[in-house]
Amino acid sequence: MPTHDPSDPALIREYDALIARAGLTIEPERRATMIKVYADVRRWSDIIRRTRREPSVEPANVYGLDTIERAQEGRS
Repeated sequence: MPTHDPSDPALIREYDALIARAGLTIEPERRATMIKVYADVRRWSDIIRRTRREPSVEPANVYGLDTIERAQEGRS
């Protein structure tokens, strides 16, 4: 399992690569805080991935084209 220690060089390289790939610029005085937050997000994502839930307990986020078209036309 990957480490989530904000001082871990591998995590810092991963963070730097992610920021560079996104084309973002983080102010130097905020970098340490952002790395700590990134470590937390990685930790949380590991928890979510380990928690298996049945698909039936998740609400559907699927939109039908016919529903959208009816709404645009003012029909129910």
